[in-house]
Amino acid sequence: MFAKNKPTKRIDLPENHWVELQHLSKGTKDVLKSSVTKIFNKFDSKMMDGKMDDVEFSPDFVEKIQEIEYQKLAAAIRAWSAEEEVTVENIKELDDEPYELILKEVNNMNELSEEEEKN
Repeated sequence: MFAKNKPTKRIDLPENHWVELQHLSKGTKDVLKSSVTKIFNKFDSKMMDGKMDDVEFSPDFVEKIQEIEYQKLAAAIRAWSAEEEVTVENIKELDDEPYELILKEVNNMNELSEEEEKN
């Protein structure tokens, strides 16, 4: 019933590190979706007005999307082998390889099944 009660998944990372991942709750997913929606709202309005030439993906846009991704990982990591606390700032400090491994697994764990997509 609660995301925190679902089984966690431990994945091994390079250099004998590991993370324990948990499923994201509906509330966390809703907050993340809301953040993404706010970013795309201004682009959607320009598309509706036929002003696609005015749409630019600025560095600020990319930064906001990345920040949402960091928040998602921070919420999904229940524990890790690093001595530091799991925070958005510490997620930003990860190397590319462990970051991508964690992100891929978090996305896989939180995908909607075909049944959930239909509803």
